[in-house]
Amino acid sequence: IGWGLLMAYCYPLLPNLYMDQYHQNSGILVFVTCISSWWIACKSTPGIITKETIVRFDNYPYDDLLYTNVICPTVGIRKLPRSKYDRNTKGHVARFDHYCGWLGNTVGEENYRWFLCFLVCHVGMFGYGTVALWLSLASIVDESDLWNAKFYNAKTRQVIHTNGTVVMKFIINQQPMAASLLLICAVLATTLSM
Repeated sequence: IGWGLLMAYCYPLLPNLYMDQYHQNSGILVFVTCISSWWIACKSTPGIITKETIVRFDNYPYDDLLYTNVICPTVGIRKLPRSKYDRNTKGHVARFDHYCGWLGNTVGEENYRWFLCFLVCHVGMFGYGTVALWLSLASIVDESDLWNAKFYNAKTRQVIHTNGTVVMKFIINQQPMAASLLLICAVLATTLSM
């Protein structure tokens, strides 16, 4: 949905004073990269420990504090250090990290790099989207010479002195979808990078 809104409301703002035409193509490349990283992270196995694979995942020593050498009562195999039974995969996951609702998949030893790739791609996408939308809206401000424009109060018909708040309200009124997507991109880029 987000990409559809971006294509419908923000792509027509390109090219502008600050962004060339090639940003439309690079936006599509970013989209394909993000979808690909998401798909790979969704479909990759987290590293399920079975009787056949236990030797491959037995890389960490038992410390007899957090990790003790016990048999898992659910699966009936030796519980390796840093592994955890996962009810979603119905098995022990090597280096279990967490279950990611965005991916619909458990993150463990074998797909952790794909999860990080997914995060990096999406932080980059939202960062790029924030900058691109900011520059596109700034271009509207500068092309329309809004800093020198006269604004009037709709009720009193008095001239309002132009300031940042007035220009921001005008842009939000004229480009509500682009302004909303700018806010969403900025919040998500900040949140995912923490």
